[in-house]
Amino acid sequence: MTKELSRNFIQRLNISGSILFYAFIFLFLVKYKTSLFFRLQELSLFLPTSSFRISCMEEPGGFIFYIAAFFLQFFYYPWLGITLFIFLLVVIQYLVIKVFALNDRYYSFSLLPATLLVLSFTRLDYVMYVMPEKQLIYFWVTGFISLLLLLFFYRSLRLGTGKLLYIFFSLAIFFPFLGTYVLIAVLWMGIYEVLISGICRQSLFLFFTGLLFVGGIPVAYFYILYETLDLNRIWLYGLSLWSFGDGWQMWIPFFLLMILPFLYLLFYRKKPIGKYSSKQCIGNGLLLVGCITGIVLFSFRDKNFHIQLEMENALVNRNFDRILEIADNNKENTPTRLIILYRNIALHRNKLLLDKMFTYSHGAESYFSSVPVNATLIGSPAVFYYYGRLNFSYRWCMELSVSCGMNVDYLKYMVKNALFNNEPELALKYVRILEKTFFHKKWAEKYRIFIENPDLFREEDEFREIYALTLYHEGTWENSNNVESCIMSFYRKLPSGTKSMLELSLASAMTTKDIKAFMSKLGVYLTQNQSFPVHLQEAALLFSKLEGYEVNREYFNPLLLEKYERYLQRMHGLKGSPEEIIAQHIKNEFGDTYWYYYFFIKGMTTS
Repeated sequence: MTKELSRNFIQRLNISGSILFYAFIFLFLVKYKTSLFFRLQELSLFLPTSSFRISCMEEPGGFIFYIAAFFLQFFYYPWLGITLFIFLLVVIQYLVIKVFALNDRYYSFSLLPATLLVLSFTRLDYVMYVMPEKQLIYFWVTGFISLLLLLFFYRSLRLGTGKLLYIFFSLAIFFPFLGTYVLIAVLWMGIYEVLISGICRQSLFLFFTGLLFVGGIPVAYFYILYETLDLNRIWLYGLSLWSFGDGWQMWIPFFLLMILPFLYLLFYRKKPIGKYSSKQCIGNGLLLVGCITGIVLFSFRDKNFHIQLEMENALVNRNFDRILEIADNNKENTPTRLIILYRNIALHRNKLLLDKMFTYSHGAESYFSSVPVNATLIGSPAVFYYYGRLNFSYRWCMELSVSCGMNVDYLKYMVKNALFNNEPELALKYVRILEKTFFHKKWAEKYRIFIENPDLFREEDEFREIYALTLYHEGTWENSNNVESCIMSFYRKLPSGTKSMLELSLASAMTTKDIKAFMSKLGVYLTQNQSFPVHLQEAALLFSKLEGYEVNREYFNPLLLEKYERYLQRMHGLKGSPEEIIAQHIKNEFGDTYWYYYFFIKGMTTS
């Protein structure tokens, strides 16, 4: 016999479950997704201006876009953005309970929308970089709230005529603001009427009349207001179905969200009762556990993705020590090529590139993404900038702004590139945009000073270091469609340059295993520098043996010479063994050397 529980006890238990659920979401997002959220707001843009608001309203659903962009910017402080996000989830839960009259026996079902909306964020993979509208995920939060509000007011009406007028005016008034979401709301109203009122003349009349309004009013708006849009898509504006490209799986949380009302309507007629059994209490608890487990299991968990996000966020603040700290904490992880590029930027800025670049893992791990991406689409503005290829950085800022939308990150690089190109008016144009944002005003004010005082610009450490990489003649316009290949080719072939450029030139020759290019630059480097970095010594010893170059061993560290002799002995002792076995045997002692990289890191492709 099941034990009966009082309604008050169940209500307290349900509220406690909700508090536990939202506390878990907050802690989970703060621990695992702060880098994602900060990067999302960097790759988006909200301006509290009439021109921005008008541009949003050029398509149906523009108000949803505007509000989504407004909320997304608060992820500049991830804890604040997460708090606001959870607040909206609580609002959604409250509306679900009110709209569908969920009684306490089915309380945990009201957590399902929050679960799906959390997953809509946490399932994001590399597709976030190529989405034309980064605010899309927040569309679903604000869009779902608008759906619930429209349905809430509809169910309070009693007269058939009043409901019919409500449907018509909802579409007529809110279609430009809510787009597809108001169409979905009307469909919900019609289905609600049929399921709750039963199949009768009035419910069927409301349902089919609603369908006629859904079909006709958007078309009327097209001819009156939106003639430049695609008529075939007029019913889909506000959803941006093409934002994820071929990544259809990213839409799963949204589609499940849209069918949830049918589940809730099954419980609609079930009246509250005075007593509740322990079985119902257990059922609510299991569903709560299921929601939490679903978030953990179905969130995107690619280690390289999160390493990359952390490095990019450190790069925003030029925190090169933090980038190397992230790299040190993940030395055994096989990285993507973009992670290696970020890591090498930090090593170069900290004067460690030629001493440490091969002490880390190397490889070309795939980008586990729902859509095809590569390093160029993700990081070319930053990478080209920090390697001194400023024209390419600016070019990719412009191209990606067209395909993926203008955002804060690209605007900042466009300001810097314009300053270097001595285009103060262009730089000021971009600074003025950033000055209108809520959280990037200080950055804009700092760079406005550089625009107005060019001498200060030239004295700034950041720009002095970049300037040292730009003292070359731009003789040809190379193919920059592969960011790493373009950089490696340029620096490997560079005949001369500053000390900083020469370091990158030697690093590129070693990375591409170009012995001739390396040896031609080594002598120049040694005449200009008193130091002889570790990897240069390793490469010089190896290439002297492979190609017969003469190298004066007096320049080498005696300990490194001893290590090289041990390496040769180990290799000789393993001669004839499969390459994989040799690599395993020598990795512990020599895995941090250029020798290991040269012989055992193979098949890498720039991407």
